[in-house]
Order: sequence, then structure tokens, then C-alpha cells
Amino acid sequence: MKYFLIVSTSFLFLFSSCKKENIHPGNPSVTKIKISEVVTTQNLKVALWSDDSVATGFHKLYLSITNASGNVVNSATLAILPLMKMAMMTHSSPFEKPVYNSVSKLYEFAVVFTMPSGADSWIIKATINGEEKTFTISVPAAKTKVVGSYVGKDGNRYVVSLVPPKKWEAGLNDIEILINKRADMMSFPAVPDLNLKKSG
Repeated sequence: MKYFLIVSTSFLFLFSSCKKENIHPGNPSVTKIKISEVVTTQNLKVALWSDDSVATGFHKLYLSITNASGNVVNSATLAILPLMKMAMMTHSSPFEKPVYNSVSKLYEFAVVFTMPSGADSWIIKATINGEEKTFTISVPAAKTKVVGSYVGKDGNRYVVSLVPPKKWEAGLNDIEILINKRADMMSFPAVPDLNLKKSG
């Protein structure tokens, strides 16, 4: 998902965060919020992390993978799929595939949570070296609307998401808008060639 429309505007956002912790012992520069942790049958410890409290919208997420000796595993075969499990149906959402970062020693990816979990459940299905594990995430509604689903003049449905900067500044901020087309309930490819027009 690498196609963005860059615009300049001003936003006021309110964030609440949980306590961050060190991911790797001896490396205090890498701190995240732990969401959940599982252990595979290969004795790999896999933890899901975020930078801030998760809410609806675009969020960067991270997976740390260590073996039984506590050493970082940097060559795992990894795939993820976000799923909203509802009473009558299950659907996915836009997401970025995980990529290993040799500096942070984390597998980095991103998910657009298109709706709050409420009575339903968001899960991240991760396949690690062929073994499937799931992480359940509580996703409340963001205090500010940062994602929406809209029907274009071509009749297709699009998910439009705000990609937040690393740090909001007072006044004007350059922002990125990510647009994904709903191909079906499990596929939301990024769209590079749409025009956006401000209404009102």
C-alpha cells in the first residue's frame, strides 16, 4: 500500500496510551505496547506490539519472534490477515504485509481497522513458518474520524484512511491519505490513480 495523496491541513487529535515496555533486553531504545503473545509448537515466542493504543483507522503494528533461547528470529516465513469476526459474517480490511526491520528487529506491518470491535472481534491471523496463530485485538472507535467507506462515481466502494505522521505538530500538518478499493470482502488493493475532491 504505497500510493498516497499528500495534502496540508490542520487536525487536533487526542490520544490515550498504555504503558510501553522494552521489546529486546539490553536495547531500551525499542519500546512498544504489548497487545498479545503466543507460543508456537516450534517453541517460538511471537508477540504483537503497537506504538500507541489501537483504535479505528490506520495503525502500524509489529511482531517480535524469539526462539526458546531468547534469540531474535529474523528469517521466519510470515503472513498476516486481519479479520473482523461478526455474528453473521467475517471480512478483512486493508493491510500491509509484514517486512523485517533489521534495526528494530521486528516484523513491521500495518492494518486499517475499518470499524470498532464492540460486541464483535478483530483478530490478526498470523502464519509463522506454516503454523497459524491468532491475536485478538480490542478496537474502540477513534475520538476523531480517520477512516471511512465511500462509493465512488464508478460504483466501486473505497476505504479512505488517514495515515498519521510520526508526530503531530501544532498548526498545519502534512498528511497522507491511503485509498483502497474493495475487490471483495477479503481483498482491498491500494489504488494509485484516483482523484479526490473536497466537498463543501
